[in-house]
Amino acid sequence: MVMRGLVCLLICLNVVGVCHDVSAGMYDEEEGAFETVSALNSDHRFWDDVRLTLSHVYAYGTSESGAIANRSSLRYEFDTTFFKRFSLRLDGRSSLYWKQDHQAGVDDTNALAQNDLRECYIQAGFDAVSFKAGKQVVVWGETDGDVINDVISPRDEREFVFTNLEDARLGQPMVSMDLYSPWGDVFVFVTLDPKVNETPAPGTRYFRGPAGIRVENEKPDTSDQESGIKWKKIFHQFDLSVMAARLRQNTGVLVYDHSDTYKKKYPSYWFYGMGARYATGSLLFTLDASLKRHYQLQTVDISGRYAGSECLMTDNALGVEYDAGGRYTLNAELTHRHIVNDQDDLAGVKQDTDGLFIQYRRLFLNDTLTCQYRFYHQFQEGHTIHNGELDYLFSDHIRVIMDYTFFRERNQRSYYWTYRNDDRISCEIRYYF
Repeated sequence: MVMRGLVCLLICLNVVGVCHDVSAGMYDEEEGAFETVSALNSDHRFWDDVRLTLSHVYAYGTSESGAIANRSSLRYEFDTTFFKRFSLRLDGRSSLYWKQDHQAGVDDTNALAQNDLRECYIQAGFDAVSFKAGKQVVVWGETDGDVINDVISPRDEREFVFTNLEDARLGQPMVSMDLYSPWGDVFVFVTLDPKVNETPAPGTRYFRGPAGIRVENEKPDTSDQESGIKWKKIFHQFDLSVMAARLRQNTGVLVYDHSDTYKKKYPSYWFYGMGARYATGSLLFTLDASLKRHYQLQTVDISGRYAGSECLMTDNALGVEYDAGGRYTLNAELTHRHIVNDQDDLAGVKQDTDGLFIQYRRLFLNDTLTCQYRFYHQFQEGHTIHNGELDYLFSDHIRVIMDYTFFRERNQRSYYWTYRNDDRISCEIRYYF
């Protein structure tokens, strides 16, 4: 599978390379148009558009001692323009999970190979409009904590909270359009084959599925298309965006079928949201708000069987970030979720949930060392996550990232109680070619 991914990469690079030799262009996102660049410039080489990153990650459990992650990967990224108005974006990763890694331990193999193509799309840009077709990642929302409006792209949840949010987002096959005008920018998309969150497989470290039942996964297909629209306008120091979409839930609900069999379904729902940013001096204020209609939550019926129940749900997040002239940044956000139609049979979900997110980031040694601390607390459940990270850039080619995450759980009835012993420390070494 890894070799197949590398072969596909080389084919794409060679095909686009022919076009790239003819002409090239650079897309200016602020101006909303393509700027033509001569492809005959002898200083530019085709392979300059390719970025390769070789990395190895090792993680060790500190509460329950033992290796958790032991994996190597090659990430390949490719961005180029051709025929003046066209560009190609490719982002993929080929990974090897070694025997000590919990992902490989399920099959009891010496190494498990996996290839993931996160993005692969072609873009055509004109003066006031651009089009994309292919596998894309779409990011909505302004806040960084619960990212309540970031509902389009599914997530990779196989590593629970230990995957960086940017890397956790998964691409989907879709067509999209950006329209630029003095009255604001409009983004429209249609997902041709909706994808859902990748959850931990049975037998892996972070699997917490119900025991003793058989689950049939009814994932969406090409007949379950998604669509949405977003309008955004920049008013000097103030940004405002409004969005609406018809989506499939990225997290499924279990519904009883027969005997000991359940079906995991991903129902459709309506999403309406807005986001805003306001900058003044060293402060940046952010706001996200959303309404979800016909959103299904996991419930338990009178027979004790899992079921799904539609609800009307609101999410709100308010944040403020302080930038001390580039020396350090401090970000704090408050979040609130409310289920309008109260239901007593919800499984592990409260009608109101409030959270606090804090992030502190500081640079040292001529900006080569980044120290970061993140804190998240969910008030009703008494659930707390602490995370500290050191990121050191040794040279233009070598980077080392050390990370420590630990949990504090007070409520034995909380869903997160089962993760109370999953504290872990990890080290990642990256080599940039």
